Amino acid sequence: DGRLVDVAIADGRFVSFEPAGSRMTGAMIDGKGRLMLPGLVEAHTHLDKTLWGLPWRPNSAGPALADYIENERRVRRALPPVAGRAAALLEQMIAMGSVHIRAHVDVDPEIGLASVEALLALRETNRARCRIDLVAFPQFGMLTNPGTAELMDEALRRGVDCMGGIDPAGIDGDPVRHLETVFATAAGHGRAVDIHLHDGGELGLWQIGLIADMTASHGLAGRVTISHAYCLGTADPGRLEALARRLADLRISILTTAP
Repeated sequence: DGRLVDVAIADGRFVSFEPAGSRMTGAMIDGKGRLMLPGLVEAHTHLDKTLWGLPWRPNSAGPALADYIENERRVRRALPPVAGRAAALLEQMIAMGSVHIRAHVDVDPEIGLASVEALLALRETNRARCRIDLVAFPQFGMLTNPGTAELMDEALRRGVDCMGGIDPAGIDGDPVRHLETVFATAAGHGRAVDIHLHDGGELGLWQIGLIADMTASHGLAGRVTISHAYCLGTADPGRLEALARRLADLRISILTTAP
């Protein structure tokens, strides 16, 4: 707000802000015109997928989303354990100022809850340095991979913060059943919801309306996020205005990306 202040720091934290010149004891550091900010929020990342610190790996996937997903399944089998890779990326994120991180972690019958357990442990060891919210994420589909929904339920039971979802129509092929499973599981554990939605056009917009319906019916206003939501970029202004008002009324967050 333009005021000049002295900032008291103890144990690596800002503890007070007082008028400039009022704290003339202890070590003094001149900010030299630099900008001081609160810690940053990284609201969507995948710590279990990172290749940070590993040798360069060119993209080996085809052009479609399904190609990327299948390529990832192949690549994942050859990667070092999640714990070390995730810790390396987390160190870089903290060093660059991120102190509140939401990380999606894959859950499926092939990998089970191994990545969940690794990131729960990483969250615990870094509790004093940052806040990590974890999302149980069905990257390869939930209904199309029998056993995934049950594993996600168990992940929430073990302490994961959010129930995830992915393209209820485009990947799972049954948007109503997919979303009913996601919302019922989240509500049953008192957890939040974060759904990847890449489906475009009318199909995507219809699913956003369905997500809004289920947010209201399950009493999860203020606890639902739609990630990506590319279809919003295709809606005409009147349609977008009405949908945005509904999302705002239910406090549904949108986290999109540059593409």
